[in-house]
Order: sequence, then structure tokens, then C-alpha cells
Amino acid sequence: MRILPPADALNDAARADADCAAKRRLDLLTRHSTDVLVELHQGRVTYVSPNAMYISGRRPEDFVGLANADIVHPDDLVVLSRFFAPGWTGPIEATFRVRDVANEWRWRDVRGARVIDERGEHRAVLVLRDIHDRKLAEDAFLEGQRRSEALLRAIPDMMFRMNRDGVYLDFKADHAEDLYVVPELIVGANVSELLPTPLGAAIQACIHRALDTGEMQTIQYSLLKHDGLRDYESRITPCGADEVVVIARDVTQRKAAERRAREADEERAVHRERARIAQELHDTVAQFFVTIGIASTELLERKTTAPALLRRRLARIRSLSAEGGREIRNAIQALTANGAAEDLDVSIPRLLEPLSASGVAVSYDQPQLVPKLPQTVQRQMFAAAREALFNVRKHAAASRVDVRIVTCRESVTLIIADDGAGSADALAQATQRNAGFGLTNLRACLEAMGGRLDVRDGPERGVEIRCVLPLEAA
Repeated sequence: MRILPPADALNDAARADADCAAKRRLDLLTRHSTDVLVELHQGRVTYVSPNAMYISGRRPEDFVGLANADIVHPDDLVVLSRFFAPGWTGPIEATFRVRDVANEWRWRDVRGARVIDERGEHRAVLVLRDIHDRKLAEDAFLEGQRRSEALLRAIPDMMFRMNRDGVYLDFKADHAEDLYVVPELIVGANVSELLPTPLGAAIQACIHRALDTGEMQTIQYSLLKHDGLRDYESRITPCGADEVVVIARDVTQRKAAERRAREADEERAVHRERARIAQELHDTVAQFFVTIGIASTELLERKTTAPALLRRRLARIRSLSAEGGREIRNAIQALTANGAAEDLDVSIPRLLEPLSASGVAVSYDQPQLVPKLPQTVQRQMFAAAREALFNVRKHAAASRVDVRIVTCRESVTLIIADDGAGSADALAQATQRNAGFGLTNLRACLEAMGGRLDVRDGPERGVEIRCVLPLEAA
């Protein structure tokens, strides 16, 4: 006969087995979880799950008996204190730093609650999660965001965020009066609605180019506002697949300063040119008249003069008078700059006339594109040709002079070649001896416009002068 155990004994055994199974499952979960389970009683740790070793490097028993102040960063104690104050019954949610085995502070996120055990005592049951790397990344992101916002606040330029269709999505302007329209009209409006039609279309085209090429676009324009005409420069850069950021800067003062600088440069150039012409008149025309005066005085003081000698002296005086007259006409032309107002195909042949009249063979290769060159470029090329041909006429003793103009999409080049007795080295030495030498001023003017002056020896003899000027200088 088999004797069965009492029912209560069976229930106790089943409960014991269930408790063991539950403990095994709890142990399995805590060992393999990235979260650490913690129990506190009366402000001290009474239990830490075994996986604390993998999370913090410290054994669970190292924590038992410690108070919050022993393991939590001093600055974070106040965050936790309110959750352990008498009478607190709400959830526990906080972020704080805990000291690890390397004595470093690492960020933890805690979630839990205060419960009452079978003895009626309050205990805190907590789940701690390691959020150190995430917290550092968030802090770095926030710091970067703060820096970006500080930079944006410090930049005085206006900024606009726009989509591919030219619709304003957002903007930043320090002062409402800086904007072309009132702020309330901007967001949601199209650029073609707020700005003049041609300008709106140009900005729309820049937006498309920026998004299609991925490269920043720049546009300069002027707007008539209540305080007058203002100059702007906008830079348009892609920001995402179909958005751009537009940074608009008021460059009115810079443009005015540039205009004043150009005017000052032009005025200085005029003074230099007048000083050069005055020196030329002194060196040439004055000498002609002095020679004429001497020859005339000699004839007047002679009591008798043979007819043949008289004719030679008078022919000499007539030749000197004609040469002096040509020099005066050249000086007047340079002072009035009439040639600069004409196209090069007209003005350069005029410059070649004195050389041709003196017996020098001249040629001018004029391309069909010359009349289409911008006036700014033609004026500078005329000044360069005048200076170079003057040097040829006065110093080269040449029998032939060739003038050519070569144009391409980016630049125009004036080439003046002679077969005289000069050389590039001799010309450079003469320029160094005389700081006011014409080629010095010419080189400075070309370089100020982004061009250059090249002086080289001819293929056989003489000198070749090349004046190169970018068309964008216009």
C-alpha cells in the first residue's frame, strides 16, 4: 500500500520548484542583459545583478553595502536625493554618473520604483543602463549645435533656406530693415514674387545650377530700397537634395570703396601720363625749337650766305618745324585721348602714321573681333600701343614695325614687334634707371586689371612687346 504525501506538501514542493525555475530564468536574463538590476534599502545597496561585472568592471559584491554618495558623482546626488526622500511613491527616472573600476565617471540611465516588501519596509528596485557613449555623442552634438547657433548669430549676413522651386522655407536677418520686404511675407513665398522679375529668374537659375552640380554659385545684384540703391552679393550652396542655403551680404560700402580706389588709380594714371607727356615735350619739341632758333640766328647773323647753303639751312628748319608739329599733335592726341574713344581698327593706324611718315615700314593685323571688344579693354590696349610705339619711334631706330592683336575667349593680346637695335635687356635697364619710364606705368596698369606685360627679344633682332589683358577686366 502506497502512502501519498499530504496536499500541502505537494503544493510547497511545486512552489519551491517554481521559485527555483524563476530564479534560474532571472539569473539567465540578468547575466546576459546589458541592463543591471539594483536593489537599495535605507539608502544602501543590498543587491546588484551578476552582469555588473561586465558593465562596470566591478564585482556585484563590491557594491553591496555602499550608499549613493559612495558611487554617484557629487554633482548628481541632488538629482537622486528627491527619489529617496520619505514619502516618495512615484517612479524613479534619472541620469547620473557612476564611478567604474578604472575610477572614471560613466553616465547611467536609471528607471525604477519604490516598493514595500513582505516586512513592510521600503525598498528601491532599479534598472541601470549604460548610456555613456550615447551621452557623450549627444553632448558633442549639442555643443556643435550651440557653436553653430553662435556663429549664425555672429554673422551679420542675411541667410535664407530655399527649395528647388525658389520658395523661401526659413530665413535669418538681424534687422527687419535689412530685408527687401517685410518679414511676414517671406516664408512660403517664391523668389520671383518678392524680387524684381529678372533678378528672381537669375537667382532661380543659380539655385538649379547649385543643386545640379553640387557647387556653390555666386550672384551680384543691386536693389533699390528706401535708403537708395544697395549692392548685394549672394552665395548659394546646396543643403540636401532639393534645398539650398543663400547667404546674402550687403556690399554697398565695399563697392563704393572699390569705385573710389579705381577713381584714385585713374587720377594717378592721368597725372603720370601728363607728367610723361610734359617730359616728352621738354625732350623733343623744346629741342626742335631750340635747334630752329639756333639755325635761324646763324642765318640772320651771316652777312652773306651762298644760295645753296641757304636752301639747305632753310630745308633743315622746315624739317624741324614739321617734326615739332607732329610731336605737338601727338601730345595733344595723348592729352585729349581721342584715340581711346575710337575702335582699335581706327585708333592704332593713327598711331602708326608718324612712323610711316618717317620712312618706317608698318603693318597692322586687325582681327574682325577687335570692334567687338569691350571699351574698357580697347582703351587699355590703345594706351599700351601708344606707349610701345612711342618707344619704338624714339629709341629703336627700326626700319619695320608689326602690330598684331590676338583674341580668344578669355583674353586679348597686343603684340608690337620691331627690327631695331634695341634688346629686352637694354629696355629693362632703361626702365630701372628711370622709374617714370612709360613701360613701368604701362605694366602697373595692366597688372591692376589682371593682365601682364612681356618684353622679349625678336626672333632675329629688335624687341617684341606683348600686352595681355583678360576680357573679364571689362
